[in-house]
Amino acid sequence: VTVRENIVAGAGDNAIELTDVSDATVTLNIAGGSDSHALALTRVSEASVLLNALGLTTTGDGLRAVDSDNLTASLNLIGATGGNGISFDNVDDSLIAGNLLLQTGGDAIQTRNSDAPVLANLIFGAGGDGIDIDGDRNALVSLNYVNDVAGDGIRVANSNLSLVTLNAVNGAGGAGISLTDSNLSGIVANIVDGATAAGVSVEGSNGVLVALNNIDNTSAGNGIDISNGAGLLVIANDVNASNGDGISLNRTLGSVVALNQISQSGSDGISVSDSATSLITENEIYDSNGDGIDLSRVALVSVKGNLVKDSGDNGIEASEALLVEIDDNNIANSDENGIEVDNALFVSITDNKVRKSGNDGINADSVLGLKIDDNRITKAKGDGIDVDDSAFADITNNRVSNVRGNGIEVSDSFAADITGNSIRNAKGDGINVEDSSYTDIKGNKVRDVRGNGIAVYDSRGVDVTRNFIDGTGNDGIHADNTDLIDIRKNKITNAKGDGIDVDDSAFADIVNNRISDVRGNGIEVSDSFAADITNNRIRNAKGDGINVEESAFADIENNRINNVKGTGISVDDGYATDINGNTIRGSRTGISVDDDSNVEITDNRVSNSRDSGIVVTDTDGIDIRGNTVTNN
Repeated sequence: VTVRENIVAGAGDNAIELTDVSDATVTLNIAGGSDSHALALTRVSEASVLLNALGLTTTGDGLRAVDSDNLTASLNLIGATGGNGISFDNVDDSLIAGNLLLQTGGDAIQTRNSDAPVLANLIFGAGGDGIDIDGDRNALVSLNYVNDVAGDGIRVANSNLSLVTLNAVNGAGGAGISLTDSNLSGIVANIVDGATAAGVSVEGSNGVLVALNNIDNTSAGNGIDISNGAGLLVIANDVNASNGDGISLNRTLGSVVALNQISQSGSDGISVSDSATSLITENEIYDSNGDGIDLSRVALVSVKGNLVKDSGDNGIEASEALLVEIDDNNIANSDENGIEVDNALFVSITDNKVRKSGNDGINADSVLGLKIDDNRITKAKGDGIDVDDSAFADITNNRVSNVRGNGIEVSDSFAADITGNSIRNAKGDGINVEDSSYTDIKGNKVRDVRGNGIAVYDSRGVDVTRNFIDGTGNDGIHADNTDLIDIRKNKITNAKGDGIDVDDSAFADIVNNRISDVRGNGIEVSDSFAADITNNRIRNAKGDGINVEESAFADIENNRINNVKGTGISVDDGYATDINGNTIRGSRTGISVDDDSNVEITDNRVSNSRDSGIVVTDTDGIDIRGNTVTNN
């Protein structure tokens, strides 16, 4: 059957209708203005619909085919339809290619339960979707251009093993490309510009690849929006100027987001929520209005090797998270924290580079099992690392420099280990611990800080050992209202305050420290109970070597003090102080005790004092014996 070169207008039903026909050709016809469809095919096989002009104010569809097979609809001009431009329902082994569709009332191209690739069509204006596929088998949508449609640019639903590739969508009232309930499918190498909703939307689908797409200017949605799926790959897409997130994953399992470039997102660059087992790696994220990468209510997520710059909020944020790894990321110019983690369990933050954060370099709040290791943090406007209300935090081998707050701050926390960190040029303290219990501070290097080298406040059970501190604006080590503190084997030099200052504390051990070139006292203890000050080496202090005030049961034993401008050992207003076996050379006064009681001064060696060797005033119960005083 051949239907050729006809002009049909104003039909009360279909303009042209073929039913139960095989081997048909419909070509060079003009059909429109009908009360139903311009061209209707029912149970037609082996038919070619070629070079027709269809629609033209038709009430129904331009071309409608039902229960047919082996149809080719190609090179037709279809427009001004009340319904769809082309509609296939239960059509197998067919092709829709190279058609021009203009201003259709419904979808420009619609297929239902069919096998009909949609290739190289031009679509300008549709009241529904540009291309709408539902229930097809192995759907292929490729090389189409879709412009200015009211619905989705391309919609695929309930169609497994589908591929949407090499299409361009410019202006869609819904999503640019939408994939729903379609497993083992791909959205690859498409261009989407100006979608109102998401640029690419994937919902309820498993095993989907979204790759190599270019998405620009989504005015109300996310660049790529994926929800309710598993085994998802989001690879090497370019997403720019989305009103929402650049890429959003919600309620997903086993996803990979890699090698994407995302810029100027209205919210987060990449957002993952209510999801598990995700890998976010090697993405580049620029100028997001929210976080660069945001994780919320997630488990088993790795964020690795990403570049995040100029975020309006945090560079990377994880909240309500379990078993999260944040590793080897490069983060710069975040308005808030470089990395923020809160309300999380077992989080690892390692090998990241964080620069120029508007607040802290790394901030962790309410985390159990926290690892912050081998990070490089510079030029943060807040603290380099800030850990609050957390337990079992391991803060190791980080390098922190040029921060406006403290180098490392730990507060309201339990069992933190602060080891092997290097801190330089902090405007606050090098390391600050407050309201915390059982903290280890060991093997750190602190240089050129404006506050204290290490400061501990209102804490209990703190070990400060083997740290190197050079150049502080205040004390080298400062402890206030802290019980059971062990300050041992530290080296402190060039402090503008005291070398070590302990105030209002109980059971402080200050042992085997090396202190030199300080402007205040070498060691000062005040308002404290049972301090043990033993085997310390102090030289070149502009104040006293050791000064103890208003303290009880202090033991000052076997210390060596050289060349101090004040008193070698000064005790004032104390009780039950033992000063035993100390060696003092070159002080104003060797040992001075004033307004004390029950004091022992035994077996000390005092030499080269500029004033007196040993001076005791207003003191009851004094025992002075076995001392050697020379050249005074």
